[in-house]
This record gives sequence, structure tokens and C-alpha cells, in this order.
Amino acid sequence: MCIKYIRNYSIAIIAIIIITILPVFKLSVDKKAHAAPPTEEQKIIKAIKRAKPWVVNIRSTGMRSSGSNFVETGSGIIIKTNGFILTNYHVVKGSKNVTVTIYNGKKYHAVVVGSSPREDLAVVRINATGLKVPKWGNSKVLKVGQVAIAIGNPYKFDWTVSRGIISAVKRNIRERGIVYREMIQTDAAINPGSSGGALIDSRGKVIGVNTAVYAGRGGHSAQGLGFAIPIHRALKVVGRLLSKQVLYKPKPWIGISGIDVTPQMADDNMLPVQCGVLITNIYSVSPAKRGGLRKGDIVVIVNDKSVRKVADFKRILNSSSPGQILKLTVWREEKCLTLSIKVTQRSSK
Repeated sequence: MCIKYIRNYSIAIIAIIIITILPVFKLSVDKKAHAAPPTEEQKIIKAIKRAKPWVVNIRSTGMRSSGSNFVETGSGIIIKTNGFILTNYHVVKGSKNVTVTIYNGKKYHAVVVGSSPREDLAVVRINATGLKVPKWGNSKVLKVGQVAIAIGNPYKFDWTVSRGIISAVKRNIRERGIVYREMIQTDAAINPGSSGGALIDSRGKVIGVNTAVYAGRGGHSAQGLGFAIPIHRALKVVGRLLSKQVLYKPKPWIGISGIDVTPQMADDNMLPVQCGVLITNIYSVSPAKRGGLRKGDIVVIVNDKSVRKVADFKRILNSSSPGQILKLTVWREEKCLTLSIKVTQRSSK
């Protein structure tokens, strides 16, 4: 009797537990089954979050034919994990120094490995690996009215996002002396600094390279007339440029300018040495800057080799390779210092 009673009691407890938790379990399942699908806005926010790390900030400096210096800012799209970046040719045209800033804020010196002025496209490369690369959309099948989102760095407002629609496809326009053919027209805001950035669709796939904006003619302003190179055409140009880039041998670079120290200069300025290379300029983002070299330093030895003039320094630098460490002995006022500088690549061919 006792055993039978215990069995019945146990069965009753199990039944009570099942009855108690079953509605809760069913409610949980029902909530998951009937969870609201993501809204269009949530999808776009997710697409933008995915795409932003693919876009970079590009700053190039150089000298015009008139002799004046220029600074050009623009954007780029990472196309390979090992540092290849697509941008517009006009962003890096005539540059002597190109600096790329990726989404995490890290800066790199860049080298132009290929360019096509006719198509206003260029490829630059930075010394980086493990970069995130885009998902490519199909720019051949774009429809007027579909969502278009521009990501870039207009007027130094880094990683700015603007949303619009595809206003037209296969537009032909003339800007900067270039005839752009079969362009994507969009009313997503594109401004100076946006050039080279990504135009993406609502799924976060890259469909174009932001390139130009029509501002109006004859004193009449225009708005909402932006143009992008379709990505399928841009990638075809990239393939051509990269197939040629094997012909390009990177030039060693540390980012300085200098002049010969002569005995007369040394006597007139009471310099601590009679010969060497006086540093007259250092690029703001360069191996020399990172290594601690300063304007006014006098380089006298590089890798245990005497440096009496600029030609000596160039010969030693040109015999080095990107990634190699140069040990420089320099005079800074009355102090003799040893600095280590990591060689990188020159920004243009």
C-alpha cells in the first residue's frame, strides 16, 4: 500500500509540473515564432554598419605645375584583404604623398600602383593585411527608385552616410574634361571628399564608386545630382590595372627632404659637423616622423655608412627595401642621436 501511494504521489507531482511549465514554454515558442520581421529602417542600419569598414579616408598632397602646394581629400573602397584600395584618379592625381585612414582610425602611407585617367579610377596599396572587403552588388540590373546609400568623407566629415534613390542609370556626363559613360545617377548627397567612396544598396552591397556631382551652370545651383561609376565597370578596370602592377617596383621612401651641409654653411650657422644631410622637411604621416626624425636634424651615418651629402643618403635608401630598418646617426643641436626608421613605399610611380 505504501509503495503504491508513493508512486501515485510522484505521478501527481510530475503532472502538476508539466501543467505549470507547458504554457510558459508554449508562450516562449509562440513569441519566437511570431517575432516581428526587421523593418526596412533596421535593414538599412544593418547594411550601413556592415559597409562602413570597407570605406577609407584618403588624403593626398603634392605640387601643382604653378609651384603651389595642394591637398586633396577623398575616399576609397578596400578591394583586397592585403591592402589594395580603389578610388578616383582625381583624388590622387599628381600626388607625392598619399595617406589612408581606415575605419579604426589607423593611418597608413599609400602607394599608387595603377591608374586610368580616362576612366577616373586608380588603385592604391597600403602595408596592411586582414582588411575587411565588400560584398559586390550587381550594378547591371539596377532599377530606378531603389535605395542608394553613399558613404564617404565629404569636407572632412569622415564616414558620412547619405540616403537616396537611384534616379537614373546609364547617364553620360562631362566633368573635369572627362566623359563619364553609363553612370549611376542618385540623389544621395555626394560632395567634395566623397569621391572614391562607396555607393551601396539596401543590403549593404557595393554598387558604385561615388565620383561626381553636378552643381549647376551659369549661376544656377543644382541639388541632388550625384553620379557614381557602376561597380561592374570599375572592377573590370581594377583587373586591368592589377594585371599591370607586377611591372611596378616599389620605391623605398621614408618621407623627408634635405640639402647638403657644406663647410661654409657649417661655419656660418655654427653647425656641429662640416658635412651631412640637413633635414629641411618631414611629411606629417611618414616613417621619418614616426621614427622621431625632426626638421633641422643632420644625418651623418646610415647603417654604419658615412653620409656626406644627399647623393650618399639616396644611394643607401634606394638599395634598401620596404619593411627594412635604417639606423640613422643624427646631430640635433649639440647632441648625437641614433634613430631607427622603417622604410616604406613611395606614393607614386
